[in-house]
Amino acid sequence: MHEPFEGGKHRIVDFRLIEQTDQSLAVAVVGEPGSGINDRLKVRLGNNYDQPLTLADGRESFTFADWAYLRIGKDKTKVLGNLQAVRLSGE
Repeated sequence: MHEPFEGGKHRIVDFRLIEQTDQSLAVAVVGEPGSGINDRLKVRLGNNYDQPLTLADGRESFTFADWAYLRIGKDKTKVLGNLQAVRLSGE
């Protein structure tokens, strides 16, 4: 579910479920300091995959359809897919 390890060493320190339903999943993937990995991955399956859905935990929420990818960087954030709204915790 993430890019390959460089040099045979993993850099991921946290893999956290944001929310899961029968037809959707959102997770957070966070790497060790300096790795640049601070990602949110979301996917929607089933007949209504193209309809917006909000998944959230107590810290973050994401409204998306189909799939969305968010890499949160120090100076910029990269967004791919159909992400329509986001609330981040600021941690």
